Amino acid sequence: MAAPLRAAEAWVKVVTEHATILTPARETVARQWAIEFEQFRRGLQSIVPVAPDRLRPVTIVLFKSDRAMEPYLPLENGRPAKLGGYFVRTSDLNAIMLSLAHDDAATRRVIFHEAVHWHLSAREGAMPLWLDEGLAEVYATFEVPDARSYAFGAAIPEHVALLRAERLLPLPVLLGVGRESLLYNEGTRAGIFYAQAWAFVHFLLYGDGSPGPGSVGRYLELVPALHSADDAFTAAFGADYATMERRLRHYIGGGTYKKHTYLRATADIARTLRTGPAAPADLALARGVLLHGTRSAEEAEKHFGEAALLAPEDPRAWEQLGQIAMARQDFSAAQPLLARAVAAGSRSHLVYHNLAVARLPELAGPRMPGAAASGEAMEAAAADFRRALSLAPAHVPSYESLAGLMHSLPTPLAADLELLARGAALAPESTLIQAGLAAGELRLGRAEAGRARLERLRAARPDGTDRGTVFARGIWESERLRAESELINRLIEERRFEDVIPIIDRALARGMEPVSRQAMESLRRRMAGFQAIKRATQLANEGDLVTARGLLADLLASGSDQMAEVEARRLLRELDKHEARRKP
Repeated sequence: MAAPLRAAEAWVKVVTEHATILTPARETVARQWAIEFEQFRRGLQSIVPVAPDRLRPVTIVLFKSDRAMEPYLPLENGRPAKLGGYFVRTSDLNAIMLSLAHDDAATRRVIFHEAVHWHLSAREGAMPLWLDEGLAEVYATFEVPDARSYAFGAAIPEHVALLRAERLLPLPVLLGVGRESLLYNEGTRAGIFYAQAWAFVHFLLYGDGSPGPGSVGRYLELVPALHSADDAFTAAFGADYATMERRLRHYIGGGTYKKHTYLRATADIARTLRTGPAAPADLALARGVLLHGTRSAEEAEKHFGEAALLAPEDPRAWEQLGQIAMARQDFSAAQPLLARAVAAGSRSHLVYHNLAVARLPELAGPRMPGAAASGEAMEAAAADFRRALSLAPAHVPSYESLAGLMHSLPTPLAADLELLARGAALAPESTLIQAGLAAGELRLGRAEAGRARLERLRAARPDGTDRGTVFARGIWESERLRAESELINRLIEERRFEDVIPIIDRALARGMEPVSRQAMESLRRRMAGFQAIKRATQLANEGDLVTARGLLADLLASGSDQMAEVEARRLLRELDKHEARRKP
């Protein structure tokens, strides 16, 4: 069992704009690491800027020794892994643990590589894998050579050796590698993909004759704007693939990867630091995050509970407790925990997203919420999804979940269509977002656009079984039924029952949901009954009371429909009265 972080020794806490450092070591050590980490973040921000308010804070726990850190390391064959440091992600909280006993270069590279991913997670839009990993490798070489400077870009010996020994990937192949590719392995960060991605990004940032650091930002801006990675590449880097590949091969052949040094803003950062003793709630929360990321939710949960009790105004422990309950699909337990996090001021998009799902457990299953969900619950869930997207505009699951509500939501907003259009641009392959857009267009007076979108979805995947296509078919069927119902109601008012039955028969001949089919079959029986009553009335008016009575008797004997039977009995009573008046 892990020993409490708050052992006999006192722990120090240093807070920067984006990080919290906890350590039982001296305050000077904590401040040094705080300044170094903030300098690292600022250096990365100058190349790939992100919205600072979208960066989730990171906690850095500095242990005095490897032994003190062991209870929080991941297990390998039942024993703590032999690591000098580790980066932990749990939900959207981040933590780094390091042993101060050996601050070696390999450990620092692992930590800073993951810290690059932490920084880039605050970006809007997808980051190409080659650039994501290439930046992480280049900036993982962050170092502080002296009190006045910091540096990036040192050569990584294993990458240099691999680039010399193996055949390089053609540049279009490198840029096309996805996370499912055999060339990609985040677990080891070994292989030609990582080496060449590092070399290409190093060339773009620092190489002689390269387009320079600004080209990376231009490329990221142009990819979504041009909807073509090829056009964005040429426009941003000023050359086609073949030309850039020749330059890259020349750069690698030269074998010179210069380290670039920058002046530090130590005094500026130091003035913003907040230093003091670590509170018990800080340590309980840190312990929970580390254990959740490396061991199990069960080991972490009690420490999150302790942190929540010690500091109920801090949303982070409530966030984690709610996320753990959501992972168990215990929605009734998750909802009050996530609501407590919101009340405490949570800015986690996952909290709002999961609170919405906890309000509507149907969202966690294969079907969209429908009549079973209350209007109040759907309105609250929609508001949560909107808030999640304001905090994380690239979170596709929130777009898809909001889309799933659009057909049944009591009061969809025009702004929802704008949100879903943005989601469709982010995830053009998502049929669920497209179906939600169509539903919103139908609900908000853009019926022609909505029907056209549904028709495109149906034509593209006539037999599709994915959630979005099934949803689109359901909306399409619902719209057809609505239009047919309006026509049927008008014909019933005109007592044209014989014209209603063919409409129902055509509807029954196509596939429809069991509930809709049952309603249509019941309506057909009623219309057949009313048609018989109409004919009986005509015969009675013509004086053929015997045939009229026979039709009504057959209708009652068939058990056709309750409303038709009531009308048939009423008509029979009228006939009885009529005959009684005619007798002398």
